[in-house]
Amino acid sequence: MNNENEKKEIKKPSDPKLERILGFITLDVIALICFGFGGANGLNFLRVIGFSVALFLLPYFRYHFAGVKKSKLPILPLVALFFLGISYFWMTYYTGAIVYGILFNLIVSLGFIAMFCLGSSLRELSDLKKEYIALAILGALALLVLVTGFYSLIRYGFFYAAINNGKVYYFDGVVFPIASEGKLLDGFMFREVNIAVAKAPAFILACSGVGLFAMDYKKRTWRLPVLIGFTAIGLLDLIFTPYRLGLILLLVVYVVMGIHQLIQIRLSGEENRATRDKIAKIVFFVLLGLAGVVILVLFVDTMLGASSFLRKIPLFYAGDKPKTFGVAIDKIENAIEATFFTVRGETRQGFNFLTTLFGANAVDASGTRLMVYNTHIFEFDILYQNGLVGFAGLMFLIFFGFYYGHRFLINEDGGPKCQRMAFMGILLGIFVYFSFNNDEIPLLHAYGLDEFFSYHSSLLVPLSRSSFFLLAALLLGYIYEPKEKAEPSKKEEACVNE
Repeated sequence: MNNENEKKEIKKPSDPKLERILGFITLDVIALICFGFGGANGLNFLRVIGFSVALFLLPYFRYHFAGVKKSKLPILPLVALFFLGISYFWMTYYTGAIVYGILFNLIVSLGFIAMFCLGSSLRELSDLKKEYIALAILGALALLVLVTGFYSLIRYGFFYAAINNGKVYYFDGVVFPIASEGKLLDGFMFREVNIAVAKAPAFILACSGVGLFAMDYKKRTWRLPVLIGFTAIGLLDLIFTPYRLGLILLLVVYVVMGIHQLIQIRLSGEENRATRDKIAKIVFFVLLGLAGVVILVLFVDTMLGASSFLRKIPLFYAGDKPKTFGVAIDKIENAIEATFFTVRGETRQGFNFLTTLFGANAVDASGTRLMVYNTHIFEFDILYQNGLVGFAGLMFLIFFGFYYGHRFLINEDGGPKCQRMAFMGILLGIFVYFSFNNDEIPLLHAYGLDEFFSYHSSLLVPLSRSSFFLLAALLLGYIYEPKEKAEPSKKEEACVNE
């Protein structure tokens, strides 16, 4: 029995009114999450609400995976997402209320699972136009960028990062470079944060512009000016700063997505299907191999300790002084060491099985919080906060996204081609941006941390607890189509309803 016949065995709910209600409630939740409504506490409320809505959408979620072999059910991505929220680091971080740490972990895990399920369920809401999903995501991001962008221009002026390069100001006797900070709407108040975090929403919004590669410019459609408008809001915010690293990483996203689209165009047609699949497999396994080698080298070098071989390479170190890459290696290996071993000062006291699996201990024997290993590479920040289990889950989700993202783009299901390209641009943008530009300690001034909707117990603001990861989980669920398609389209439609 083929998948379509098996799928008929599970009856799909057919209540248009209910679909519209659930669809628009879901879009409201998604928009509020993308906007970061209510700050850290607001996101916790939205996680709970999202999980509640996902329960109502379970029939659509089951229908989406009906007729799929048990080995292809979404168990692995759901398990990986669950362990992204389970962190021994965060359990010990709340030293005065360990129960709160456990509860917070569960809320975060359920939030990831809820967003993934919502993404998959939205594919099966027949009465909800797929364009509305894109409008909810991009509209919320655009509103956030406009609010923070206008406020930044009022406070700093145009091109402040270039004009004030090298200039500083003093706050509580501490020096702060003007060019390296920006404004962030946190709950219902503006904060001064590291520019990498301040410009992340603008960068992600600008990444949606890759959908223009798949636009049919011969047809008059409202999608063209709308997508150009959203992209321009994000791009102009980066330019008016200007944020050079953000613009460089944005170019990387556009080049990668442009090459993918060019290959699909040049090798279109059934006769070139084998060639396309071969190229995709080669790229996938090359990336997988490179990632495996890099991770293995860093792990082994950390285990060697004083006998480190990376510190003998002139490209990374000049004697005992680390160069640019050496500084990054030191931070990463310090984080790995804190995960695998019990560390007191600069001394290892033995392998720690618990922290290896579920993340470093955030406090020492005296109850004092340890330093945060801000590696600026989100994969290794996840490692020391969530341990090997969470890190392995993250690596799985990254390559899961690459594999199913490619399938999502070459198949016709899931909405107009330009929207699918925009979604994949956002996913790739989140990965690229935070792989090179993450900051776990972005808050510059320790004031107003106890505000209800902008509450922070310290200056630590982890990416894994942010709205960006929730958005990534949603899009991973949306692109996930484990069923074997009959055939990829012989001629993909550009940007029309399918």
